[in-house]
Parts: sequence; structure tokens; C-alpha cells
Amino acid sequence: MIRSKTVLSLLGALTLAVSGCAALTPREPGPPRWAVRHYAVDQIVDTRTGAVIPFETLISDLSKAQVVYLGETHTSIEDHRIQLKIAEALHRASPNLMLAMEMFPRESQQILDRYIQGQLGEEEFIKKVEWEKIWGFPFPLYRPILSWAAEKKVPLLGLNASQDVVKTISRGGLAALAPKDRARVAEDFNMSDAEHRRYVEAQYEQHVKGGIRDVNTFYEAQLAWEETMAETLARILTQRGKEARIAVLIGRGHAIHRFGVPLRATRRVDHSYRIVLPMPIDYRGSVANPGMADYVWITPPPQSPGRGRLG
Repeated sequence: MIRSKTVLSLLGALTLAVSGCAALTPREPGPPRWAVRHYAVDQIVDTRTGAVIPFETLISDLSKAQVVYLGETHTSIEDHRIQLKIAEALHRASPNLMLAMEMFPRESQQILDRYIQGQLGEEEFIKKVEWEKIWGFPFPLYRPILSWAAEKKVPLLGLNASQDVVKTISRGGLAALAPKDRARVAEDFNMSDAEHRRYVEAQYEQHVKGGIRDVNTFYEAQLAWEETMAETLARILTQRGKEARIAVLIGRGHAIHRFGVPLRATRRVDHSYRIVLPMPIDYRGSVANPGMADYVWITPPPQSPGRGRLG
């Protein structure tokens, strides 16, 4: 896996471990009833029934939702292929579609606007947005969907908190932020979801800790990502109203089981949403689990599984 030293030092590996490449440990005990092994690569599974559905049926349902979360493992070419295919179909159904991305902090919005308006070429865009600093995963993984968005003039929305702020939280907690930096993340942090806390703590225990102080600052850093993304989405939905259509590119760990960004966004503003998660065919859990996502897209096994690092 290719990652820049800068991003690792700025907690980019937290994203790797929890949001994108989190360990896919099934939560349900015992032999799963509709395990992924019962399906074939590129089949789409309705998690409510375990039934395989055609792509057209998927898009028909997704098009009715205001927000569609398209999960990813950040280094997976297959996951990015699926995201683009769905985004293209959603755009054909709803030309007012917007593309919201975890990969960009909301402070980058003016640069994203200039890129979509054709004022920045790719090379200048990568430089001005500080791709290596804010994300660090190989840009070619994201080139197809970003080029498509620029060609079709699909608005790009930066969702996330800035890496430097989250780095400070991971080392000292929210209390360590200066007032000006506290204003750069979500105003409200909901820490009452015990199930979400257990999920994040499990990821903390499975990975190298790096510069993170302890599990409490790790959890607050995770919430800095998720609450900020949820707050940003809620603001957009409030501004755009019921006609808003947003496809969200987001690490799988921020959307799986709904208790990351999806439920935190609905707490802020009522809206309809769907979650689509790519799931490798060697996953050992059940996919007939609507609590996990609305749809699962079966992908080949990961080519280079590895141990994530936190911070």
C-alpha cells in the first residue's frame, strides 16, 4: 500500500483503519445464514431479503433517496469502479446530483468549485488541494470519478474535518483544541451510542496505535471525522431542501451499521438515505443484514490485505 509519510503523521492511517480498510469482522455470532460465499462477484444483494437484484433495480431505488452512501476500501480499484458506475447512473436519473467526498476537508470547497468550473487542470488541482497532505492515497484511484465529475459539471462537496485538527484531537482530545480550531469541526459530538463506541474500540485494539494517546482520544478523533461530515451534509440538505440528491464517497467504516455518518446526519435533519457497501467475496459474515447496509455489492478478494496503523 502506497502512503505518504505526511499523511501517516497526520492520522491518515486512522482513516485507513476505521473508515476504509477496517477489519471486516462479522458482528453476528455463529455460522452466517447468507454469507458472501453463497454469491458471485459483481452480484448485488438486497440485505433485507438476501436476494440478488439487477443493477437497474438498485438504481431505481437509490434514485428515490436524497443521500446515497457509496462505501469504499480506499485502496480498492473495484470499489472505485463500482462507485463511478453508480454515480453515473444516478446522474442520468437526477441531473442535479452532487458528489460529496470524505477525501476533501470542507475548507477546500473553493478549490473544488474552481476545478468543476474548469478553472483548474488536474495537475494544478492536485497541488492546490494538497492531495498528499489531505489524503495521500494514490490519486489515480480517484482520477476516473473526479474527471467524470469535471466533465459533467457535477458539483463536488468537501465533507470532512482537516487532518491537522484531527491529529491534535487524537493526541490530546477535544479539550486540546484552541477555540479557532474547535470551530473547524462539528459543533455537536454525540458520544452516547454505546454500540458505535464498542465498534470503534474494537478497531483500536486491532491496530498499531502510532501517535494516538489512548482509546478516548481515538474515539473523539473518529467522531471529529463523522460528526463533521454529518454536519456538512445536514447543512447542504437544509439549504437544498427535498430536491437534494447527493452521492457520498466514504470509507466503509463510516457508513457500515449506519451509526457513523448516516444516523448522525439524520439526527440533524430528517431525510431519506441508502447505503451501498462493496463486500469482498471472502468476507465471513452474513450480508442479509439490513442493519449493516441497504445493499451489498460482491467484489473479488482483496489483493493485498494488511494490518492498518492508527496515526
